[in-house]
Amino acid sequence: MRAGLSTTGAALVAAAAIAGCGGSSGISDKEHKNFVKGCSSSQSAGCECLFTQLTKNQGVNTEKKMNDLKNQIQAAAGNPAALPAKYRDAVLACRKLLHG
Repeated sequence: MRAGLSTTGAALVAAAAIAGCGGSSGISDKEHKNFVKGCSSSQSAGCECLFTQLTKNQGVNTEKKMNDLKNQIQAAAGNPAALPAKYRDAVLACRKLLHG
């Protein structure tokens, strides 16, 4: 069980390194591409899934909300417990979808 938590924590921290934001329903295509590019450069799998989970299921559907979330992630300073619940939920949903 501890290895599973470490893996989840590592995934959350890696995904928190996202450099950009991203595009659908209120978010521009340019920002969507930046989100995926930044996510991919941090070697986090499932970047499109993460974006979709955030925008469609977690209500992060405007550039302002995405920027606010990015600021909250940066403020967490690599502490998975301090990451916003919306972000953790999105990462865990993608992990389940991608890895069963």
